[in-house]
Amino acid sequence: MTDKDICRDQYGSLGFARFCCPASQLLPTCTWRGHSSTGNCQPGCDTDEVELGSRRAGCRENHQSACCSASDVTKAYGECHWTDCLVEPKQACNGSFVVSSTLGCGGHQFCQNGYSRGLCGNDPSPAAFDTDCKWVPKAGHLKRGGSCPQDSIKLSLALGIHDVPGRNATCYGYSAYCCTETGPRFSKMDDLFTANSVNNFKTEINRYMRAVNATKRGECGG
Repeated sequence: MTDKDICRDQYGSLGFARFCCPASQLLPTCTWRGHSSTGNCQPGCDTDEVELGSRRAGCRENHQSACCSASDVTKAYGECHWTDCLVEPKQACNGSFVVSSTLGCGGHQFCQNGYSRGLCGNDPSPAAFDTDCKWVPKAGHLKRGGSCPQDSIKLSLALGIHDVPGRNATCYGYSAYCCTETGPRFSKMDDLFTANSVNNFKTEINRYMRAVNATKRGECGG
């Protein structure tokens, strides 16, 4: 699934963010839920789904939820939830505390006056969110430049003034909370899946072309 809202600034849409899954596993079914024509969005997912993200597009109140079917790929997200805006969100977690942010995972309503939301997980924390996790400053000059390295999972966004890596300067914009992936992004199974897909595609093309040529020969012979 994609999200253009997180890449939008005062000049309009500058691209989109994608949620990617390993090709070697069964892909979940994903959709945005909670949009309302009145602008009073109602976030939340169905009972057989988990919430992976959020966005404010089309919402005057609340946010839309990025919902995906529960599976091994989305299991870690299903073991976590965001709190409301609190002074000490960590204390509201009955299990493990992962991170806090004024924006939650990006589309939640902004917490003000020193309040923030906490991401709470089971105890122990999901393995996917218990790796080398850290805040990564935005890249580039755009305000909405908060993103993670290719080998990481993005859990949260924060808006504020950040130090510029390698420079004695600060800038205003989004930073991303990123956790390194627990395994290689592309495995031998992914390569095998891709190779099989390509071979199957070639086989179907060749079969189609043989059928077309046979039809043409029949037409000429008639």
